[in-house]
Amino acid sequence: QNSNAILFSVTDNGIGISTKELSLIFDKFYRSPNSKDSQVNGLGLGLYYIKKIVDLHKWKIQATNNHTKGMTFTILIPHHD
Repeated sequence: QNSNAILFSVTDNGIGISTKELSLIFDKFYRSPNSKDSQVNGLGLGLYYIKKIVDLHKWKIQATNNHTKGMTFTILIPHHD
């Protein structure tokens, strides 16, 4: 962990995502199948755009499943002199 950085985390309490799909969530137009609903909503662009913004700023983003339910997204913003 870098002491000269800002760590920003957002946690939701949704259904989460399977481990095998976790690496795909930042792909353009990727939409994870929802086991509760046969219809998948959205265009699959939200997390793609977030990843693009993070990359352009040379930040880091990580998505992890929570132990109970939901996801945590963490963005590391390094301090530049």
